[in-house]
Amino acid sequence: MEIPESFVYRLLHGTLNDLGLNNVADKLIEEINDKGLYVEDSKVNIPNSSKKVKLIEWFNSNLSNGKYDDVIDYLENNLKIYSTNGDVGEDIGKLPNLHSVLNVSQEIDLNDLSSVVLVIMYLIKRIEFLEKLINFSLNNNGTETNNNLIQFLSDELGPILDTIVLNDQCNDLFDENVIHNLTRELESSKLLSLIMESPLTDFQIENLIFNKQILFFNIHLKDNSSKYLIKKLRQLLMQKYLNKVFKDDFYETSLPLFNYKLPHNFLNKIIEDSLEFNRLKSKYYLPFRSINNDIDDDDEFLPPSESNINNFYKPRFPNKLLHTLSNHSGQVWFTKFSPSGKYLITGAADGKLIIYDVLNNFEVLATLISDDLSDKTAFINSTYKQVSGSKAVIYCCWDPNEEFLVSGSLDTRVRIWDIRNLKNKIKKSGRITRSNNDDTEIKLTACFVLGEKIRTWSCEFLPPNNDSHNIPQFIIGSPDKVLKAYDIFGTELFDFYGNTKENSVDDLTDVKMKNEDDDDESEVIEYEDDEHDVDRIPTRSINLQTSSSSSTNLRDMGSSKQDSFNRINDLSISPDGKILVTANNNKQVDFYTIPNLVNVESVTNRIASINLHGRLTSCSISKNGKFLLLSLGPDELQIWNIENLADTGKPILFKKLLGHSQSTFIIRSCFGYVDLKNNQEELVLSGSDEGDIYIWNLFSGQLINRVKGHIGACNSVDWNTSFVPTATTKDYGKVWCSVGDDKLVKIWGPGNL
Repeated sequence: MEIPESFVYRLLHGTLNDLGLNNVADKLIEEINDKGLYVEDSKVNIPNSSKKVKLIEWFNSNLSNGKYDDVIDYLENNLKIYSTNGDVGEDIGKLPNLHSVLNVSQEIDLNDLSSVVLVIMYLIKRIEFLEKLINFSLNNNGTETNNNLIQFLSDELGPILDTIVLNDQCNDLFDENVIHNLTRELESSKLLSLIMESPLTDFQIENLIFNKQILFFNIHLKDNSSKYLIKKLRQLLMQKYLNKVFKDDFYETSLPLFNYKLPHNFLNKIIEDSLEFNRLKSKYYLPFRSINNDIDDDDEFLPPSESNINNFYKPRFPNKLLHTLSNHSGQVWFTKFSPSGKYLITGAADGKLIIYDVLNNFEVLATLISDDLSDKTAFINSTYKQVSGSKAVIYCCWDPNEEFLVSGSLDTRVRIWDIRNLKNKIKKSGRITRSNNDDTEIKLTACFVLGEKIRTWSCEFLPPNNDSHNIPQFIIGSPDKVLKAYDIFGTELFDFYGNTKENSVDDLTDVKMKNEDDDDESEVIEYEDDEHDVDRIPTRSINLQTSSSSSTNLRDMGSSKQDSFNRINDLSISPDGKILVTANNNKQVDFYTIPNLVNVESVTNRIASINLHGRLTSCSISKNGKFLLLSLGPDELQIWNIENLADTGKPILFKKLLGHSQSTFIIRSCFGYVDLKNNQEELVLSGSDEGDIYIWNLFSGQLINRVKGHIGACNSVDWNTSFVPTATTKDYGKVWCSVGDDKLVKIWGPGNL
């Protein structure tokens, strides 16, 4: 569509006025007329175009700040001109005549025009009266009395009301609720009765003043302070009483085609939208992470043309290998950044938990190894005989305050580590044992089992709340049908399966997804290989068996049998600590409410379930609690919108992501790259059986890149989503980690970090 020149000139004119260059704006119009660009029968009439804009701004400013006397003086001066049949185009002081901006005909009768002005004056005075009444009631400092309010009603409002002669023009410009109530009898009875009741209480103000009988409109209040109530009155005056009084387009006599209604700073908005649209053409573009500046230090104000947009943003995309860490001697199965983003932990088949210092080139701060002596000393549950064997670490979670860690291992033991001295170990490393009794000691404070031969595959801490009495709490899920909450002393607090309130069929939302292997219409978008290729050699994963009688390969999610006591493969907790999500090996996702865990009478509700067609291996929730990410074997990720789950009980499928493979192993995916302004991740990452890492755009679903990461399976990825940069730190919120069967921990990010 071709853009009319008239619109371009109008945009320039409006922008110049936005910038305060009113004289330049008027000069532009004069030059347009001089060149005859818009001459039809005669030149465009442009008297005082910028002054009219100033008049409306002056009107709004004075009324919103309660400077009623100045506005009334101006209106009275206009009435003097009308009453003497003066020239309505004559300036009054520095402001143009009111008639030039009123939404009335140029040929309006002066008597009709006077009535319009009188109604405006009365409505302003009426709001001023209500303000005085509120101030007298809530902030009585002796300056107002009932007599003063009566005097104001008699001297200020009454005479104006007696003078008004309502006409068709008034009916067109003012709401019918207002016009029908502007009689001496109605107004006197309503307003005088308010004075007789005053001073009013907070409750009386809301019920006697803010009702349709007094204000002619329904008003919803959220506060009862005098400042807030007065603000609502002034908004009512401008947005309801006078909303049709002024012309819609104050430039309409300045340029032709006056149906162009330009918002304030419209040119800026056009530029911003154009830049954002151009950036979004690149699949590598990510929003700025600066929360104080509109433009990232590493970004240019104007990105290049469309043909080069990918080449511009691709080098900045955070998929470059920064560090390769080889501290483990076994396959690495799990990784997680700490809540502050300053630390990283990895767990492996060698039984080690290794903590790294993110801010110091990922130096090793601590290596946590469970030995028989420490386990025996810390063990608090002697009811069941322990399973001997591999102490391979399956999962680990951080306390929100970074003071404790909980880990789950193949030997069925749950270990709780006290890491409050972690900060004292900055730039130190080494194996931590119980003999290190100094200010850098990291202790194994508790060790317990869920029951005989009960395995632990997932656990998460709850966010701090008033019910916990500052004692950290966490929830554990097991593939052996256990779902319980504990505190950091190993005390059992709540059994979700034993304290679930039964829902009726109507109460529980059960979302069923059909098997779509044959008719899935999702498109797999071609990817570009990253430059980090590695030599591939054949590798064979070890068979991870426990000595449980129901021994199950850790990488095998066999059963799909429905059961009210589900076998838990993974779990996640919403950021507000109100919703628990479990991914079960019967291809089902359940949503539970999280009650007060220290109240013995608490119960939980299963508020929704999703029945899927793939084997669930992991689940995670976005930082703002809006999205749930599910990993399903053999080759699919699903993103569900759970923003309104607590209210509606209905999760909504948002996106399906394809391209990777997880047909054999447990592969843990994650959200990535947080837009700090919106507190929302932009990416989704997942490892794969063949060792590659796949990166998708969360909102478009486009497969952005495949990074060749590990030899053998890439078991887990995690993004440092909680790190917030300062003026003196690098932005480690652009960094992420992957771990694999090749015993390596790899750190990725932008090449310029």
